[in-house]
Amino acid sequence: MRKKTYLTKRGLLEAQAELDHLTRLYRPGILKTLEDIYTEKNLAEDADYDRTKNDLYAVEKRIMELGNLINSATVVEKTDDKKVSVGNKIRLKFLTDNKTRTYYVVGTHEANPFKNRISNESPIVQAILGKKVNEIATVTMGLREYKVRILGIFA
Repeated sequence: MRKKTYLTKRGLLEAQAELDHLTRLYRPGILKTLEDIYTEKNLAEDADYDRTKNDLYAVEKRIMELGNLINSATVVEKTDDKKVSVGNKIRLKFLTDNKTRTYYVVGTHEANPFKNRISNESPIVQAILGKKVNEIATVTMGLREYKVRILGIFA
C-alpha cells in the first residue's frame, strides 16, 4: 500500500507554481538552447550539448515528480486547533532544556528545518500527533529521549 503524502494549501500552490515555471519557461529555454547548439556545432565533442541534455533530463524528472505529487497528494484544507495535526502551527516546550520552539507541521515534501517547517514523519511530530495543549510527549531520536509539552496549537 502506498504511503499518504500530505500537502498544505500553501505547499500545493508552491508545487503548482514550480511546475508551471518549469513547463512554461525553463524547459522551453533549455529546448531552444539544445536546438541552437545542434544547428551550430559538431555534437560529438560538445560539452555544452551534453550539459544541456543533462539539464533537460533533470527538469523532465522534476516535472514528473511534481506532477505525481500534485495528482496523488492529500491536501490538508482545514486544521484543528484542539489536537496536533498536519497544517498546524505548534508551540512546544522542551522540558530537558526549558526552551520553547514554534514549528509548522507539514508533509514531507514541504519540510524545511531552516523555516521551522517539520515533517509529519519526523520523530517530534510522530510523538505529538493527536495530542492536545498541555499534554507531554516523549520524543525518541536515536538513543536519546526528550520530553516536550505542547504549549499551543494554531489552525
